[in-house]
Amino acid sequence: MDRFVESCRGKAVVLSGCGGGADVYGTALLLHGLQRVARKTVLVSLSFTHETMLNQFASTTPDVVRRTLGRRLYFVQPNEGLATALLEKKDYFPEALMAARIGHGVYIIVLPDLTIGGIKDCYRAIYEAESLGPPVASAVEGGGGGAGGVGGAVGAMLASISSTVGRWWVTERPQDDGEQNEDGTVGGGAEGAAPSPPPAVVLCLVDGGCDVLLTGLEEGGLATPVEDMMHLRATRDLCRYQQPGGPPPPTPTAAAEGPSAVSPSSNTRHHLFDESYVFAIGANVDCGHGVLPHVLDRRLAAITSSSSPSGDHDDEGASGGSGGDDSPNHKVEKDVVPLQALLTLSVPSAAWYYDMVMNCQPVCTNVQSFVCAALEGHRGFYTPPVLKDRIKESKIELRDQTATLYGFSHERIAGDVRYLSLLDDRMDCGRVSRAISAFRRSIGMR
Repeated sequence: MDRFVESCRGKAVVLSGCGGGADVYGTALLLHGLQRVARKTVLVSLSFTHETMLNQFASTTPDVVRRTLGRRLYFVQPNEGLATALLEKKDYFPEALMAARIGHGVYIIVLPDLTIGGIKDCYRAIYEAESLGPPVASAVEGGGGGAGGVGGAVGAMLASISSTVGRWWVTERPQDDGEQNEDGTVGGGAEGAAPSPPPAVVLCLVDGGCDVLLTGLEEGGLATPVEDMMHLRATRDLCRYQQPGGPPPPTPTAAAEGPSAVSPSSNTRHHLFDESYVFAIGANVDCGHGVLPHVLDRRLAAITSSSSPSGDHDDEGASGGSGGDDSPNHKVEKDVVPLQALLTLSVPSAAWYYDMVMNCQPVCTNVQSFVCAALEGHRGFYTPPVLKDRIKESKIELRDQTATLYGFSHERIAGDVRYLSLLDDRMDCGRVSRAISAFRRSIGMR
């Protein structure tokens, strides 16, 4: 894990909970080290938090953005008073609890009726608000549609959120080599020297469980993969490996009202993320949701032994469009993953994560509670005390696997999911669920 953290030195890193709700807690395992080396860290959660709570306590985005994104993007600041009130009332708002415990703001993308295209738009807005990198072409000029692109004006409005948050979590952005100094010279290099490429932007999706790792062909169950696969599908189209040679192919977007396409300048790129990874913690906890232990073992063995997609199927996600991508960022990905780190409370990042979870309503998250029990050293069919009112008898065997952080290239995981190409920008949670069920029926599975 240290090698991965070090590979992110000087880069902007977006850490996102892969599925909904408390999956964002797992990002703390990486955030602990990344805060010391990254140019900037940004936290993102796919959220099941009720909109009433969000409207009452979170800093909503400006009105123009709220209309553009359908009131689906929020930002919550660290607030100890709010966290105390939530714990006393037992209200569900994991992002607010996490923000208060670690002193780091969290962007909130609201589920469940958001579409895959809407998730993309939220990421574009965050990218612009945080000034993560060079301008990116939008699907719709000016961001007029509910799930369409987000224009520069929207980004400028979103940036006002960051300006009010303070300096407690944003690392000062260094001057890019291509920026002009006060004396008119170009910063960071000799006069007339070619500007260096901007620092890389890294995406890390962190899953609690193993939903995102499964291909769809597994016997038994797939746990609860809907939100994870929406997130994987949306971010795949925002990653460099998907379009290394130029603009991505157009994809349908729901409620896109702007009629004109963007004509990007030569400085505009078509991806948000130069490097992209998928992590999982508590992988075997989903064996309580129908995943068969021997099937999970076989899948983990296959993907930890190689960083390349299996390549034995024909859907568009198989290759990820990465043929010929020999960029430095792609080489970094190949060097740092697969990652497999068995964690204990003697590991500082694991201890930091453990302390956060145990102070953030662990009763509301089975996965993170079981991971914490495994970090304490428990093995076998053990039920954490905080879950005994919810789980009378655990079906989950705590193993080293429960306390292991796995990491893979986004390209590898997306490339192996057999039904990912069946999911398009117009689909919300319900339509994605039906598409997965239809795929399973087509191959004789349920």
